[in-house]
This record gives sequence, C-alpha cells and structure tokens, in this order.
Amino acid sequence: MFTGSTGGLHGSRFSVSRIVVRTVIYVLLFLTVVDAGILSVPFLIVALIAGLVAGLVYGRGVSFSLVEGRQYYRRSTVVMAIWLVGYIFRLMALLLYPPTSRVALLASDLTLTAVTGLVIGEAMAIIARYRESKGLPEDI
Repeated sequence: MFTGSTGGLHGSRFSVSRIVVRTVIYVLLFLTVVDAGILSVPFLIVALIAGLVAGLVYGRGVSFSLVEGRQYYRRSTVVMAIWLVGYIFRLMALLLYPPTSRVALLASDLTLTAVTGLVIGEAMAIIARYRESKGLPEDI
C-alpha cells in the first residue's frame, strides 16, 4: 500500500527528519530558479508569508496511520500539485520570456515563493499535528 515512488499519493513513512529534508530540498530547488531583484524582495516576503499561512491550513489535513508498527503519513495532494505547477510555471517563464520581461519573471517568482511558503507551512503543520497525535509537548 505504501510505496516509495508514489509515497506522496499513498503515504510515506513518517519521521521528522524526512519532513525536514524534503522541505529543504523544495527550498533549494526554489533558490535555484528564483531571480529576485532588490525591488521585488518586499513582494516576495509577502508572498512567502501568504504561502506559509496557507501551508499551515492545508497541512492540518495530513493523515497518519500505523502499518506493521511503523508510522506513515499522507500529505495533501493539493500542496504537491500546486508546488509542481508553480515550479513548472517558473521554469517556463525562464525559457519563454526574455530576461528583460520583468513582469513575467516577477509573477512567476511570486508564485513560486508563495508555493514554497506553502510547503514550509505544510511541514510545520505536519510536525505539529504529529506531536498532537502523540501527546508530545510543542517545544521538543
């Protein structure tokens, strides 16, 4: 039921380190394509915060299960799909628009920034929800 390549759709083995590593990979992919000029930084911060809030909301929809004594979780497919579309949108903007087309690149940067915030917020919510389900204190 739970397999590696389809883990996002069917569930993945849970560990906090797995959630953190996955989130770091998403952020690193984001950093490879974002091209923020100094004037766009305030807009990117707002987009990141908006995405973070949305991620905290969508991340609450994670489900946990116990299979053969191991903890598994199933994350929101909506978050995965939105991140993939945002990343593809950014790559397409890089390929299709000349570097002088700042509006298209800024729009794609803002989208990808918001979606990266979404992934970070989702990770925070998943870890918080796991701690709640196990009765662990929040400051561990």
